[in-house]
Amino acid sequence: MGGILSLVPRAGWVKPETDQRLSDHVALGVLTATFPPELIDEVLLATGRVEQRSRLLPARLVVYYVMALALFAQSPMRR
Repeated sequence: MGGILSLVPRAGWVKPETDQRLSDHVALGVLTATFPPELIDEVLLATGRVEQRSRLLPARLVVYYVMALALFAQSPMRR
């Protein structure tokens, strides 16, 4: 994708005062420190979402990915 539509801001978007992004300061380590892998595994087990087979993208990593998506929901997709 791209083109002219990628330059149009979303409704309610406000241009940041600086060029710094939240993703410049937050890393996966913050998520794993706040939500340890053991906790994620416990939640996956409690919800019946433990993987049945070994995959390239394990369920635990998918959970961290979804949490990161939620944290950066207001950021443009390219970042």
